[in-house]
Amino acid sequence: MKDFVHLHVHSEYSLLDGYATTKGITERAAELGMDSIALTDHGVMYGAMEFYAAAKKANIKPIIGMEAYIAPGSITDPIVKGGKNYYHLLLLAKNETGYKNLVKLTSRAHLDGMGRGVFARPRIDWNLLEQYHEGIIATSSCIAGEVIQNLTQQEKAKARETAARYRDLFGPDNYYLELQLHGNTPELEPINEELVRISNELGIPMIVTNDTHFVRPEDLETHSRVMAMGFGMTYKEFCAKNYQMDETYHIMSGEEMWQRYKRYGIAPLENTRRIAEMCDLKLEFGRVQLPQFDLPEGHDAASYLRLVCEEGLMKRTNGNPPEEYVKRLHYELDVINKTGFPDYMLIVWDYVKFARSNGIPCLPRGSAGASLVLYCLFITDVDPVKNKLLFERFLSPERLEMPDIDTDFADSRRGEIINYIAQKYGRENTAQIITYGTLGAKAALRDMGRVLEIPLSEVDRVAKLIPSLPVGTTIAQALERVPELKQIYDTDPELRNLIDWAQKVEGRMKSVGTHACGLVVSRKPLDEIVPLQRTTKDENSIMAAFEGPTLAKMGLLKMDILGLANLSIVAEALNFIEKTTGKRMELADIPLDDRKVFESLGRGETTNVFQLESVGMTRYLMQLKPTRVEDLYAMVALYRPGPLEQIPVYIHNKNNPKDIKYLHPILKPILEDTYGVIVYQEQIMQLLQAIAGYSLGNAYIVLKAIGKKNRELMASEEPRFKEGCLKQGLTREQADKLWDLIQPFAGYSFNRPHATLYGLLSYQTAWLKTNHPTEYMAAVLTASAGQIEDVAKSVAECGRLGVAVLPADVNRSQNGFTIEKLPDGVLPEFSNRQAIRFGLSAIRNVGEGPLSMIIAEREKNGPFQSLEDFCNRVDRSALNKRVLESLIKCGAMDQLPGTRRQKLAILDAALSAGVEAQKARESGQVSMFDLFGTPDASNQPTVQSIPMPIIKETPDDLKEQLAWEKELLGMYISDHPIARALEGLDLTGITTLGQISEELVGQQLTFVGMLLQVRRLATKKGDSMLVAMFEDVEASIEVVAFPKVYEKHRDLLRDDAILRIVAKVDKSRRDDKLQLMLESAEPIESMKRVEAPAATPPELEMAFGDAAAPELSAPADVPPHDDAPHPAEAASNSSGMPEQPQAASIPVAPEQTVSIIKPRIKVGGNGNGNGHSNGNGHSNGNGNGTNGHSNGNGMEQNNAQALRLYFPRTHDFDADVDLMEQIDRMLRQHEGDSEVIIHMPSATGTVLLKPRYTVNCDTNLVGALQQMLTPQNVVVS
Repeated sequence: MKDFVHLHVHSEYSLLDGYATTKGITERAAELGMDSIALTDHGVMYGAMEFYAAAKKANIKPIIGMEAYIAPGSITDPIVKGGKNYYHLLLLAKNETGYKNLVKLTSRAHLDGMGRGVFARPRIDWNLLEQYHEGIIATSSCIAGEVIQNLTQQEKAKARETAARYRDLFGPDNYYLELQLHGNTPELEPINEELVRISNELGIPMIVTNDTHFVRPEDLETHSRVMAMGFGMTYKEFCAKNYQMDETYHIMSGEEMWQRYKRYGIAPLENTRRIAEMCDLKLEFGRVQLPQFDLPEGHDAASYLRLVCEEGLMKRTNGNPPEEYVKRLHYELDVINKTGFPDYMLIVWDYVKFARSNGIPCLPRGSAGASLVLYCLFITDVDPVKNKLLFERFLSPERLEMPDIDTDFADSRRGEIINYIAQKYGRENTAQIITYGTLGAKAALRDMGRVLEIPLSEVDRVAKLIPSLPVGTTIAQALERVPELKQIYDTDPELRNLIDWAQKVEGRMKSVGTHACGLVVSRKPLDEIVPLQRTTKDENSIMAAFEGPTLAKMGLLKMDILGLANLSIVAEALNFIEKTTGKRMELADIPLDDRKVFESLGRGETTNVFQLESVGMTRYLMQLKPTRVEDLYAMVALYRPGPLEQIPVYIHNKNNPKDIKYLHPILKPILEDTYGVIVYQEQIMQLLQAIAGYSLGNAYIVLKAIGKKNRELMASEEPRFKEGCLKQGLTREQADKLWDLIQPFAGYSFNRPHATLYGLLSYQTAWLKTNHPTEYMAAVLTASAGQIEDVAKSVAECGRLGVAVLPADVNRSQNGFTIEKLPDGVLPEFSNRQAIRFGLSAIRNVGEGPLSMIIAEREKNGPFQSLEDFCNRVDRSALNKRVLESLIKCGAMDQLPGTRRQKLAILDAALSAGVEAQKARESGQVSMFDLFGTPDASNQPTVQSIPMPIIKETPDDLKEQLAWEKELLGMYISDHPIARALEGLDLTGITTLGQISEELVGQQLTFVGMLLQVRRLATKKGDSMLVAMFEDVEASIEVVAFPKVYEKHRDLLRDDAILRIVAKVDKSRRDDKLQLMLESAEPIESMKRVEAPAATPPELEMAFGDAAAPELSAPADVPPHDDAPHPAEAASNSSGMPEQPQAASIPVAPEQTVSIIKPRIKVGGNGNGNGHSNGNGHSNGNGNGTNGHSNGNGMEQNNAQALRLYFPRTHDFDADVDLMEQIDRMLRQHEGDSEVIIHMPSATGTVLLKPRYTVNCDTNLVGALQQMLTPQNVVVS
């Protein structure tokens, strides 16, 4: 066997250029009898640690290197298309110094030398090499190396000069000329001859390398397709440009290398061994290098941790800790000290303490909630003793790995935590963490489909059959589990070819990204330990170029600083509560036994409740009827693939305790609190402890082994377990049955601390929504700003809760959503007098910069009087036409004079005049300045009133106005065509589009909405099919009707048609987005109507109290609605919280005109707020009562009556006035106690008139009015 060492080797970490895995490289070296091999990826060291570990496992010496990009001049030189921006230079680490210098070089290349554009590469330059060359061996590299490029340009003298320069820098024993031979590069042979001459002339030794990019010759075809992906080409295009390599680029045996290169003598071949012996890098793993935590004098980490914990326990127990707590605390501290992690606990305590002291809500996740130490440190607020949480799930003497304390923070303030950590431990010691993007099954199919030029529709047909769950399902697994996919594979040669090629690239590296929450912190500067580069989304942030698990193995502290939107919502809600009540409230103050909260969840009122608002979860909660917070913990644990099938058992056992059965009495204490169902991993640990005598620490190790199907360990543990069962009095049959029961649960049972922590937050958000709906929904809406469909869904929920939402107004709105008090006498139907004002930041196309200037000017100098005044006063840098158009079109300037179209008509003039006026004021001009009039009294240039044109609005204009609102706000506010059509219909069993999620894929459901953007397409066979958008009051989605269905319903399937459809939820073949596959359609006229309309007028209503209102302009024909106050608003101190005074800081909406965005629709006969019945297809009938109860038909039980009259729209003004006069005379003839509310349509909404007289709503009056107005427009409530 000829001795040879491969020193020029690329892996898949040379992204979309190399195909070899690091494991494949080391296994190939061992197979060929080689004792050493190098890894030299292009410009990066991504695979270095993985390669090092794989090589050691294969008993191969790892040589870590990099094929660097070196700039001809400076790394600051710009990247030029078509220019010579870099050469290649092979660098190998001889020792630890060389490794550190490689890390420095690649870090500086990425941070300072990357350049911009598609041709950008991480470049070093000569100055960096001079600083960081010690401990490194360099070679002239491949044909892209600087010396060889000089030769290809026939610059032989320059080539010699370049080679001598490198020799002198690295030293005569550390610089080599590299000889290569590849069939696709015939010019290498004459180049090699010249390199031999240079070697002889300058005394520079030579080596032989193979520029390997894949492991075996048969990998060539796959490698070529991978490269085609990287170039964004089809395989044919790639081959046409002759970019492909040949089979010589694989890892050859020593014999093959000697045979190919013997012409150059034995020295270049033997020098590979010489270099391998010179490279002796030893890296240590596992030694934890935590950052330095500053301790008070006289303390080490262990003693200080004990002190802080004991103080915390006294606070948690009001100075009287039970003996059980004291013993457990001492036990946990002993384990933490033995395993060496007291510093880690203090580090986490420190940044959590910073968060809490700065009002940043936080919540640990995972097993951290099981530690009493963390409870005493106020890292978690869940009492692990009270909640039966096992510390051994978090840490035990049997497990020496560092425990994870992953912590969620309010996502809006996560950056503050990262900044604090960076400041405390040094920015040079702190970085975010890289992630390596691999080709998943679907991505592999789609990318390979493009390369092979297979029609996208065919590729999507295959990709769609890969199951989304469980996550990470491979193509091979899908072929086993999905018969339709296997049938395609067996019967379609073209798609079989696609699947075969896709499997060869599946799981391979494709790209890099930034970990969503990972942070690494070191004791010393990171660029001495790990390569660094800029994060993928923020040029000013830095990330470590090794993934989290690798960093942890290296002994570095990896922390997950997560951002959770719901914590931001909770924080904002608590701030709103403080403003409205005058008292500060914390989550810990929330009582855990509020009956109203459980009743609300049992009715399915889960919209905007953390973890509980999915359709499936809502359905199960309605069946469960939770009565304790532990029920929510269990549902959070069970509502996942696998344990999902146990939910019906859990529900049945809770509601039928007599049916609970235990395999043996020994199980009862362990499973009793979950109604006999195994829900948590900790319960299996307790079973193993109680039955087989395991310590809890060992029990967790066995649990993980069973879950991962470690057959060797399972085989050894099964006899021990069953023997323990027999000793405890179980029969052999019971022992077998219990072991079989444990197997699946070990794989998917849930972490109890995590379920408890997240379940608690679920309850807390439900409590806030139930007891403080205005404050909570204001916080939800603020968090949703920018997500217009989420805003629309939440506004609809506000309507169900009886919370008024006031529209955006440049004179009232702040950046986010705020709370305003409704004036007395205005909108009396709202018993909840706290309303939410729409935030300006939720308007599309209006940026934060202009908004801050608009609000600052308004706060400084008062409300804007007109569009001209607005343009005159707001800083001209914010006077962007697009911004103002958006504000006008969405209705945020409706309170200023003129209709929206009139303001748009004068917008250009007003903008121009405003800019000129501001310029004139800035330059001091005060004379001869006249913009549309004379200067104002202050003798300052200003904008005078601009005459508005008379614009008669047509129905098409009003339709366009609705489209503006939908585009900019995500909802209609001045009218809603869908909601109007659905008034009075029984919508029981109807699913709203806002409820659709991936878990509903494959289910056939019923929807009601409007078709838009209808497109008729032709199939390959020439048949007609339909693709359209389907929209309801919450959201929109694509709907597809295939030829048979389309032909059956083609007369109904037209633009603007409002239909009841039955459709299957599916995934788009194009982009994996959800879509509906139409099964049937019918006009809504065929739907059943409810006794009384449960819909709410969708349009923007203007309330003027008793005063006559000025005419606004065009109509809205809508039916009536009763706004039921939310039960929590009517309840008198029933939340378990002390009464709190109203704070005076809430602004009051102006009395002259109060506009509200009313909810679009109420689900008839269904009070769950989630569009679903109680599970049996019938209404639960409790949705509208002021006290949470009803009379069974969705109507309030209330003796007081109101007569609502909805005037229809007509175009005959005189006839309308005559009708009003007739009705007024009729009303005055029927005196009584019922108030009258008259809804008069106008262009931008509805004027509400409330006569001072009251009437008697007898059958004679109501009958006469119904004849005049139609029954639908006369409602007694």
